[in-house]
Amino acid sequence: MTITPIQTKRIYLEIVDQLADLITRGEFAPGQQLPSERELVDKLRVSRASLREALIALEIMGLIETKHGQGRFVRSDEGAPLLQFDSATLVGEESPFALLEARKILEPGIAALAARVRSGKDLPRIRYALELAEANLDDRGLRDQADRLFDLAIAAATKNPVIETIMELISRIKTQKLWSALEGTARKIPGEAQMQWAQHRAIYEAIKAKDEEDASRRMLEHLEEVERSMLLP
Repeated sequence: MTITPIQTKRIYLEIVDQLADLITRGEFAPGQQLPSERELVDKLRVSRASLREALIALEIMGLIETKHGQGRFVRSDEGAPLLQFDSATLVGEESPFALLEARKILEPGIAALAARVRSGKDLPRIRYALELAEANLDDRGLRDQADRLFDLAIAAATKNPVIETIMELISRIKTQKLWSALEGTARKIPGEAQMQWAQHRAIYEAIKAKDEEDASRRMLEHLEEVERSMLLP
C-alpha cells in the first residue's frame, strides 16, 4: 500500500485544470476565442484575481495566447502542447495575489520600523537601489534587480534578522514564472513603471525623514497600485 501526502491545490490550479481539460478535449478548439473574464468569473464562481492567475499560467504553458485588443485565444500553432498539458509543472508557484495580500499586511509595518530605527548608513543602500531603477526604467532586468535591492535594503534598515529572512523569501517568490509573467504584463501599461518607481521614491523619502506613518502609508499605496495594475484588462 502506498500512502501519499495530501496536498491542498491552489484555486488558480483548479481553474487551470478545468480550462486545460476543456481545451484538450476540443470544447475550446484551436484558434477559438475564450469567453471574457467576466463570463468565466461568473461561470466558475471564482475571484477575478484567481482567474487572472490561471489565464497567465495557461499562457506560460503555451495553451492560450493573448491578442492585443481582441482577447484570449486557444493556441492554434503546431507547437502548442494541447494534448500533454500537466498542471504539476506549476507546483510550487505561489499565487501572486496571495503574495500581495501577505505583503500588504507585512511591508507597511516593515517600512514604518525602518523609518523609526534606520541609521544614516542605511540610506545610501536604499537610495542606490532607487537610483538604479530610475536610471534604467526601460530595462526590466535592471528594474527587477533594483526592486529586490530596494526591498532588502529597507529590511536591513529595520535591524531585525527575522524581517530580513522574510523579505528574502518574498524576493525569491517574486522570481517565479507566474509572478514575473503577471507583473510583466502590468508593466507594459504606459507610464506604469514610472508611477511605481515614483512611489518607491516617496517610500524612501518617508524613511529618510523618519516619518513612520508616512512610510507605512506610502508602502501600502504602492502595493495597492501593484495589485491594481495586475488586474487591469
